[in-house]
Amino acid sequence: MKGIKSLVFKLWLRAYYKTKSNSNYNKTFQNLCKINKLLTKTNFKLNNKNKFLISNLSNIVSNNNNVKLGNKSYHTSSNISNLNPFKQLSFRSFTSLSTQSIINSWFISGFSDAEGSFQILIRKGLRYKLCWSTIAKFRIGLHVKDLELLKSIQLFFNGIGQLEVISTRELAYFEVTKLDDLINIIIPHFDKYPLQSAKSIDYLLWKQCINLMITKEHLTQSGLQQIISIKSAINWGNSELLMNTFSNIKPIERPPYIISEVPLNPHWVSGFCEGDSSFSIYLRPNTNEVQVSFIIYLNEREEPLLIKIQSFFYGIGSINYYNKNSACYYKISNKKQLNDIIMPHFITYELVGNKKSNFLIWSQILCLTNKKAHLTTEGLDKIKFLKDQLNKWN
Repeated sequence: MKGIKSLVFKLWLRAYYKTKSNSNYNKTFQNLCKINKLLTKTNFKLNNKNKFLISNLSNIVSNNNNVKLGNKSYHTSSNISNLNPFKQLSFRSFTSLSTQSIINSWFISGFSDAEGSFQILIRKGLRYKLCWSTIAKFRIGLHVKDLELLKSIQLFFNGIGQLEVISTRELAYFEVTKLDDLINIIIPHFDKYPLQSAKSIDYLLWKQCINLMITKEHLTQSGLQQIISIKSAINWGNSELLMNTFSNIKPIERPPYIISEVPLNPHWVSGFCEGDSSFSIYLRPNTNEVQVSFIIYLNEREEPLLIKIQSFFYGIGSINYYNKNSACYYKISNKKQLNDIIMPHFITYELVGNKKSNFLIWSQILCLTNKKAHLTTEGLDKIKFLKDQLNKWN
């Protein structure tokens, strides 16, 4: 059945993505066959809404009983008419991972740059020696539909930590709070595969606090005050309760963010984009204009990182600014650049969570616009339907 499933998808690709130039067709077809490999490997399933994806299949089969794809030939007359492909493929699978999947180490660091947090929690309680407890935590929070991704991250880290699901908010968390696990597993990983964003400053300050905890200085008044001083520069700083209670403690100055000169690892790029990128489709109202874009939105303090990501992608695209909310973004809308650089990158260095299904849908729309399908009513309707599937959880 798997061979038939693959054939169905490849036949559909051949129907929709032929171009006028044979060389362009060959290049596009090679890329899309790689996309098909991703679909097959991740066991996607089509729902009834996606029936148009193989709408031209019968026409191809009737004209091509023997189809050659690459070095393999297929005879399509048997079984194909009885195949229900909608039970075999889907673009709405939330993660391509099973709990047995091992993720690339750089991907983990890139994803943590986007979605992870390094926290120091200081809580009041009479049962504690100083009436305050100090807890260090590494945490990644996602939508509950990406729970499998969190399970795979936990597996990557040798099964340490806890998974927590807050069903009322549709959130899931992977958390590590055991000091030995932070010292022996989490810190060695991020020291070997360092963070690249401004979050690297949070990590270094967080690690300073852990070093004080290793020597049990957090159990002394001076050590606790030192941790509170460091904590003031991590993430959102100290709570109002801590600031009022320890008003005599001077917050440290947050170190400047200096971007590393070491080139970005491509797996880090994909991991970071899993969390902080957007595969965007914009349809201008009352026209057949379709803008396909790849965008990364960040706080303006991360501008050096966006510049480095732009350099990684050979300088294509532009960096723009939102002055009102102190944000900046990196955007690529040139179709040739999207076809030649962005799509091949994410085929080679795969996304693994819900963002992957968005990428696959986005890739189809990009290829439909390559073929100028958006200039026809039928093609534009297909693009509109595909666009509606982006960022859906069910």
